[in-house]
Amino acid sequence: MNNYLIPANSKRSMLILGWFKLIDLIIFGVGIGLSVLLMIVFGTGTVKDMLFDLTPAIITSIMVLPVPNHRNIWNLTLNIYNYLVNQRNYKWRGWCILHGEEETSEK
Repeated sequence: MNNYLIPANSKRSMLILGWFKLIDLIIFGVGIGLSVLLMIVFGTGTVKDMLFDLTPAIITSIMVLPVPNHRNIWNLTLNIYNYLVNQRNYKWRGWCILHGEEETSEK
């Protein structure tokens, strides 16, 4: 009998630092880069300006934060986005319509 023991953390070994996928680090890097660019262009004169400049970094940090069921939340978000953005064409076939347009007879 071949009984194989799979360790509980086998999927985590495929992640960078055990937590992140490559796309997570790319998203985080883009957010940090955009924040640095905003700081260079607009400057950080007041606290309001600094919060404006750090908004991309804060949002992307929250997006890649390793929380339980992180991948499930990503998939749910992607499904909701696809549902709202993609065009849907529902074809109705009710019990009163026969395979096409309803025929009307005028007498």
